[in-house]
Amino acid sequence: MKSEKLAPSSASSGPSSHIYFSQRLRLHYVDWGNPDGPPMLLIHGGRDHCRNWDWVAEHFAKDYHIIAPDLRGHGDSQWEASGNYTQISYVYDIAQLLQQKNMHDVTVIGHSLGGAIALMYTALFPERVKKLVAIEGMGPSPSLAASRRRSQSMIASAVGSTICENFPGDYPVVMTRSTMRSNACAMKIHICLKNRRGTSLCTALIKTKMAPTAGNSITTYAYSP
Repeated sequence: MKSEKLAPSSASSGPSSHIYFSQRLRLHYVDWGNPDGPPMLLIHGGRDHCRNWDWVAEHFAKDYHIIAPDLRGHGDSQWEASGNYTQISYVYDIAQLLQQKNMHDVTVIGHSLGGAIALMYTALFPERVKKLVAIEGMGPSPSLAASRRRSQSMIASAVGSTICENFPGDYPVVMTRSTMRSNACAMKIHICLKNRRGTSLCTALIKTKMAPTAGNSITTYAYSP
């Protein structure tokens, strides 16, 4: 499906805004013009959006054709209703974008989560990548990973091993309304503890007996709010 252009602009005044679709999600990216230049892709980090790259894009826009996507659930891109924010899903979205734009020999620059996505994309599609820059894309430092494990242990002790015994990831997915992945509850409870949002839902989950059920080859937990 061809991308949809939302707002025209020139490279001198800023990027133009576009929409493309991946796995039925309406995703957003900006294009900094110069379509005859060599392609460059900028992938933002987990707490960022595509316009975090403006200062980089402004510097390279005269020499490259730059596009910068909002990852699913970020910026102006659609949220994923099922909570599917796995790294491979991000990679799939990037693959869709470059395929739909028919871009090859791309210079890929990613920061943090974007760096990890860039590394995985390059490993899967090396023929499309000319240069790769991964900034802090190798995952958390050993000290940060240890801190996260301690936090996970505290959450597991607070809510019981039935809920959090399979809490594996450094980037847990967000909980959905009807089902949730085995690590999702800890993410939601972590949000409650840090931001004090969604307290009633988390309290209900803590009090509810939850049994594992099989679904799409992924362990999920059914619950009643």
